[in-house]
Amino acid sequence: MHCAEKLGLKGQNDKALAIYDSLRNMKQAPRQVRTGALRGAVVMRHHDGLPLLMEAVRSSDYWLVQAAARIAMELKEPATSKMLANELGKASADKQILLCNVIGKRGDAAALPALYGLAQNGDTDAVPLLLELAKNSTEERDRILCLLGCLSMAGNETFPKKKRLSICKQAAPLASRIDEKKMLFVALGKLADPESLNLLTPCLEDPALKKVAISAVMAIAEKNVKNKHTNAVKPALKTVVKVCTDNPAMMKRAKKLLEQIEDHK
Repeated sequence: MHCAEKLGLKGQNDKALAIYDSLRNMKQAPRQVRTGALRGAVVMRHHDGLPLLMEAVRSSDYWLVQAAARIAMELKEPATSKMLANELGKASADKQILLCNVIGKRGDAAALPALYGLAQNGDTDAVPLLLELAKNSTEERDRILCLLGCLSMAGNETFPKKKRLSICKQAAPLASRIDEKKMLFVALGKLADPESLNLLTPCLEDPALKKVAISAVMAIAEKNVKNKHTNAVKPALKTVVKVCTDNPAMMKRAKKLLEQIEDHK
């Protein structure tokens, strides 16, 4: 191994790579030697070393998989994160956790298209990474794409409510544009969880968001008007009545729900 390192320092890469490749393929060699040789073979090849990295990621030898994850953390190759993200959907649960950790720490927007695709296909493992990229992205286009990927999953009623509500809560502070907030509110309305009212009520008097916020509040209220959550629903309905001066039909619906709450007591 030291010989290969010295040859690399002298610029004799072909000779160094021959040693690294020989050692990493030597089944009887100690694991530390094989993983060290893998690192040398990948790093020295730069972009051309990525297929070797992915070969190790797909290995059934978890020691090699962990070594590949460590190597990926230090690689500067832009395609690394994208290739790891593409592997997520095919990886086992334990590998997915490891790959998600690597992609998250790399913070590389190159992984965005693959992560967005995973979110669109319902892979919840992509959500934490998309949220992290949305928080830290310096590119507005990337931030929007990350957030929309999360919100599309939050609005997907085939996923557990608890998980979808968690996505909404994490995405709410990141939703700065009107269309993002509207998408968030639609997802909250589908959830019909009273906890969502804290996110919706402050926007009932915002002219740009009022209509969709009212719809979401009413959806939540109608599903919780006769249960233990009536105390949470009541203040939001009172605000709906207050702001619905231009919509008598909606005001009437909100008042009727308030009456049902009183009758239920």
